[in-house]
Amino acid sequence: MVKQTTLKFFKFDVSQQVFFQSEHSFSIVNLKPITPHHILVIPKRHVENLYELKNEEKTDFFDTVHTLYRFIRYLTGTNGTNLAIQDGLISGQSVPHVHAHIIPRYEKGNMGDGVYNLLKGEYRTVVGKDIVKPDAPKERRERSMEEMIKEATYLQTQLEKWLKLPEDEKDKQYVDIPDLDESSTEVE
Repeated sequence: MVKQTTLKFFKFDVSQQVFFQSEHSFSIVNLKPITPHHILVIPKRHVENLYELKNEEKTDFFDTVHTLYRFIRYLTGTNGTNLAIQDGLISGQSVPHVHAHIIPRYEKGNMGDGVYNLLKGEYRTVVGKDIVKPDAPKERRERSMEEMIKEATYLQTQLEKWLKLPEDEKDKQYVDIPDLDESSTEVE
């Protein structure tokens, strides 16, 4: 892991939320997660759009997304995963710095495609009916720095263990956290 002291996501110092760094990218826990262990992968160099990444940054960024997708899937035993890059304001990009969301999805409390409305920070109704199911979080709660540091520390510890596993073990699902579901962003 390549260490850098101050890491910024646009203009925000997110150094305390970081649990992984590579040469050109880093990963943080989410301020307002949609599901438990919803994380972000961010290039170290600030660029607003994906096409602005240099070849080596692009390769590193997508390698990091792939590695952390496998890790989160292993750790949580998810039933599915959303990988999302919102490129440009019109796509719902709320922070003008390229980033990929890795969102574990669970059977319990599943919100279906409502996850995309939550990514945009919205909770909409259509003809008086909720798009997301009632057990999904209607609001994404902003967490304290203490909560995020606790999760980042946990993920860093678990990631270090996972990285040491033989390659054929890394895609077997291991669930260290019982009964995670999409209706809560709380991590025990």
